[in-house]
Amino acid sequence: MTNEIILELKNIVKNYDGKKQVINNISLQIKKGETIALVGKSGCGKSTLLNILGGFECVTKGQALFNGQEIIKPTRQCVMLMQNYGLLPWKNVRKNIEFAFEGIKLAQKEQQERTDYYLGLVNLTENEKTMPNALSGGMQQRVALARALVMKPQVLLFDEPFAALDTFTRYYLQDELVKIKNEEQTTMVLVTHDIDEAIYLADRIIILNQNSGEIQKEFQVKLSIPRERASADFQYYREAIFKEFQFTQEQQTIEFNI
Repeated sequence: MTNEIILELKNIVKNYDGKKQVINNISLQIKKGETIALVGKSGCGKSTLLNILGGFECVTKGQALFNGQEIIKPTRQCVMLMQNYGLLPWKNVRKNIEFAFEGIKLAQKEQQERTDYYLGLVNLTENEKTMPNALSGGMQQRVALARALVMKPQVLLFDEPFAALDTFTRYYLQDELVKIKNEEQTTMVLVTHDIDEAIYLADRIIILNQNSGEIQKEFQVKLSIPRERASADFQYYREAIFKEFQFTQEQQTIEFNI
């Protein structure tokens, strides 16, 4: 991670229908190679904020910048992954990944080398000819991740990408993201309802306030990687974040709809 700013929000406001204010005067700087987790109760504006960063929604007021330039539309350098993997059912794993090259000029050899590399990175080399309907949910998500990575984006945006997966698959994919971050130094911003996931992956955790549409609290996660979920330091962050939502000890489980 460097000190160079790659994404910046300057006093942004987002209203819907000219009335409903979802985001109110949020400012945020994200450094190259940093991983940011956005958490908060449903309706607090997490996904809206992610859509603004990805160029899928415009701000009502303020500025959203990518490498110093105003964000006005989606680009291949800032890719979003969602719960819906978006795989083409008539194409096998390799062809789905190679679909990312459609419409761009890139030598065939380079396309093949990139596809081979990212198939290996997400441990799908042996499944390259498998059709999507024969893959588990976790494997489909890994195909979607590889398809995003072959374009060598500067930023990956995640909107609850692992929410529909079982715990063990989710843990495996979280480790995949840690590996990708270490190898690629890709900037990541993720929306998650899983507090443990936020602590495990993020350098910073941003809590959004549902009522005001503002940043309620920011946590710097100063834990070495790989992180141990059962450690006292990990639990310290967990307790501190839960306090922001005023949960009692009895209400605390691994996941919350927040």
